[in-house]
Amino acid sequence: MYKVFLVEDESIVREGLRDNIPWEQYGFEFAGEASDGEIALSRIREIRPDVLITDIRMPFMDGLSLCRIVRTELPDIKIIILSGYNDFEYARKAIEVGVERYLTKPVTRKAMAKELAELSEKLDEERHRDDYLFKYREEIREYEQFRIRHFFETVFEGGMSVEQIYSEAGKLGLDISGPVYRLMLIDLFTTDTDAQHRDEERLQNLSRYRDRAEQYLLRHREYIFTQWISNTYCVIIRGDSHTVSVFADKAVNMIRQNGEKYEGTGHFICLSDEAGRFSRLSECNEQLTRFYICRFMGAREDLVTSDNYDLIMHRAGRRESRPEEEAPAQTGDADDEAAAISDSVLKKAVSFIDEHFADENLSLNMTAAALDISPGYLSSLFSQKMNMTFVEYVTYRRIEKAKSILRSTKEHTAAVAAMVGYKDPNYFSTVFKKTTGCTPREYRRGYQ
Repeated sequence: MYKVFLVEDESIVREGLRDNIPWEQYGFEFAGEASDGEIALSRIREIRPDVLITDIRMPFMDGLSLCRIVRTELPDIKIIILSGYNDFEYARKAIEVGVERYLTKPVTRKAMAKELAELSEKLDEERHRDDYLFKYREEIREYEQFRIRHFFETVFEGGMSVEQIYSEAGKLGLDISGPVYRLMLIDLFTTDTDAQHRDEERLQNLSRYRDRAEQYLLRHREYIFTQWISNTYCVIIRGDSHTVSVFADKAVNMIRQNGEKYEGTGHFICLSDEAGRFSRLSECNEQLTRFYICRFMGAREDLVTSDNYDLIMHRAGRRESRPEEEAPAQTGDADDEAAAISDSVLKKAVSFIDEHFADENLSLNMTAAALDISPGYLSSLFSQKMNMTFVEYVTYRRIEKAKSILRSTKEHTAAVAAMVGYKDPNYFSTVFKKTTGCTPREYRRGYQ
């Protein structure tokens, strides 16, 4: 329903329009009325109608003056002018202020119905257009975030030369000038609750928490950030050594202060040491991968850096061995526990991939979200423990399954591609040949 507001100083005319027009039949809700422009203005600001119907000649504030103010504050509003004067000068002034329709009194029900039907259709078209533009902008934003995320992942894995890094950053519109960098991982989450009716409130608080963090990071050029998954951010802090240190502290304080405002939320932050080159952020990422494991080891701290990492591991080792007051530090035990946790996480990730590799939407972020871990951490686990990237493992599983299907069935290549997670059969054939050295058809022919 679109909202209509009526301004008319003649009560008989105003009440006649209000009571005799079947507003809902044309997709409108009669949202309010006023006898002059001055009274109407405050109501219009409150109601924010989609359509304003107003007389021209009224006491205190006339219709044209009202239209000028309303048009400035609500540029998309549709305006219908009512006038007892069939005067070209009034019509000309009405057009100047962007009036949609100009009707002379007496206004018949039929004439008003015709105008409302046309306006309703126009509003529908504009709403559909706005929805399309919104979706288009969202898709563009998501695609840009994907490209930036992919760029970060490749840099962190050490998969780009210095020339490639700066070339790709230029294409993405990223200013990566230093001379000093630090890498920060910010993980926001809801805390556990047994009260079911509180879950929605906590999720809303988390959303507000996330929005405040994004707004802050966007305001300062010292931060380059991307969203790994919905509530996890990877932030590059750049500048001279002093600036980087100051803005690292500011980001941590911002997260802590906002966290106190939103009940039922928590955060975990990892902060790397300095790097003198952008190309060395892969080393910072490896450092954060070690730091992030502390989240699973019962760390009391909300921030892990090289200054407190050893202490956290030290405590974890003492808890693992024997009561704290009786045992010396057992750093080796903590390292063993960290390795065991990494192995457990990787095992779960591999299991998730094995179950979902046929899903064309399977991605590093999707898998990390399912396991409630950082995508950067998961990416590093594959590189360090399996000697292959996440994508390489997914491709391996898909191609192995495809080979099995080709050997045992007569399914067409397009069908096989869809069964192993490839939407485009041509792309599937390209990947298959690159992996096996032959096309799917040639592979099948070898087993006939």
